[in-house]
Amino acid sequence: NKYFRFKMGIGRPSGKEDMSAHVLGNFSKSESEKLPDFLDLGLDALESLIFKGYEKTATRFNTQQTPP
Repeated sequence: NKYFRFKMGIGRPSGKEDMSAHVLGNFSKSESEKLPDFLDLGLDALESLIFKGYEKTATRFNTQQTPP
């Protein structure tokens, strides 16, 4: 029963914003505008995992990236 964990980060809260409020809150206008690119990146990674395998996908996508 081998499976892969696929997760996408949302970044950290700015200033003194509470972490739970950041994670559970609504997207800001700026974040909403960036969401399609962020989801496209996730879909690219998922497609790569399916067709190219874990190693190539991890090499390409497992980096600290600022969400679009």
